[in-house]
Amino acid sequence: YQSINLIKEELDDLFVERKLSEKVLNESEKIFKTVAEQSPNMIFINKMGPVVFQNNRCSEVLGYENEEICSPDFDFTTLIAPESLELMRSSFKSHLSGNNIEPREYTLLCKDGKRIYTIINTKLIDYRGEKAILGVVTDISDLRRAEEELRQVHKMESIGTLAGGVAHDFNNLLYMI
Repeated sequence: YQSINLIKEELDDLFVERKLSEKVLNESEKIFKTVAEQSPNMIFINKMGPVVFQNNRCSEVLGYENEEICSPDFDFTTLIAPESLELMRSSFKSHLSGNNIEPREYTLLCKDGKRIYTIINTKLIDYRGEKAILGVVTDISDLRRAEEELRQVHKMESIGTLAGGVAHDFNNLLYMI
């Protein structure tokens, strides 16, 4: 009778431990979901080919619904602009070899055909017992546009300086005549 009580106490302790573990796991999942969904960056998990997770920001920016991108039939390379495709392939091969890579710039294609400029930081992770790629995508399109506008301003300043110099030289020639 005493051994039955000991077994019962051990089972009760195991039950309490399990409930605590489940609570900690649920809280951890809630924190992850909150961080992932509130992030200003796009976050995805690619299971060495198919995308198995993307946050809402991906849908907002790229225009694809979660069900589309996370479908086993979806080819994620359709998101990569032709000029970034080779870089993406080499990065993917590097990950397949078990290597992590530095953040890289890629041009992505939205569903509506719009191009966005991004920096993608990826890391090889263990996802449900298999290798996967965790990616954090930062949209730098506004930065690229600002850089282009600044280049245009510099070009206009250079042309203005050149035109001023030519006008000054022409004026000097006219003065001598």
